[in-house]
Amino acid sequence: WLSEPAVGMIVIRASVRERTARRAVPTTRQAQHEVRHVMRHDEVRPHAGGFPGLRRARGAGDRWGMELAGDEDTLLVFMDECGDHSAGKTDPDFPLLLLAFVLVERRRYAAEVIPAVGRLKLDFWPHEGVNLHSRDIRKQLGDFSQFHHAPDRLRLMQAITELIHIAPFELVISCFHKNSAEPDSTHLPYHEALQHGLRLISKRAKLLDKISVTLIAEARGKREDRELVAWLAAHESADSDIPIRWVIRAKRDNVAGLQVADLCAYPAARHIIKPSAANPAFDVVRKHLVGWIENKKGGDV
Repeated sequence: WLSEPAVGMIVIRASVRERTARRAVPTTRQAQHEVRHVMRHDEVRPHAGGFPGLRRARGAGDRWGMELAGDEDTLLVFMDECGDHSAGKTDPDFPLLLLAFVLVERRRYAAEVIPAVGRLKLDFWPHEGVNLHSRDIRKQLGDFSQFHHAPDRLRLMQAITELIHIAPFELVISCFHKNSAEPDSTHLPYHEALQHGLRLISKRAKLLDKISVTLIAEARGKREDRELVAWLAAHESADSDIPIRWVIRAKRDNVAGLQVADLCAYPAARHIIKPSAANPAFDVVRKHLVGWIENKKGGDV
């Protein structure tokens, strides 16, 4: 963002139900019913049996489910992409597809990340409905068109830098170099980067003593979301025993974690393209890194 050139809603809804249900300990059947009841039509269900280590819920037909985990037992992961995910073309100025995964504990996300993002927005706008989108910030579009004046723009950049600096999250980067690979419709850049990223996340979740992961991604379009569902269903794996549940949310849902991931993705991509160039945003982002993987020529990682 300094460069020149639901679990969001699901967790909130589930927490309300959890508070009202604390007087009685739910059975496994009740917990599974709760998950299915809370899930909305725009969430990806192939999750509790998809990649990696996910299990299909018995008796759920083509639906996927998992038992509810306690607040401190599940790791929240917010994912955003930077670059072109298509396999048939390559932008010579931006020849890569990068996925940024923001890992944060549920308790700290609710108590620190969400309030911090809201405070930043209210410092500059009369409401928190603004979406912190890296491209709009750089190009001063939409809600950021008011920052053409250099002092105002500098104040916003400093506030965003402080937000990223103090936010309690870890970062995993997975990058696919498109100019080093042959076009292959069966191995899309997005899926290749995702597969490697999920493996790193599973390992990290184990190290943090988490028993499950909820991964929140931004909707990319009906066709792309359908392809993702199909890919997840086709890549069941025994590589990990950490259940990973997927949730897809639209940009209009204004999920704080997705915006943090967006603010991390572009600086990381610019660092890969021009590693020796000044990149003050990446200098802040890199302090959160716990995993970095690049898929290069010939499938080398």
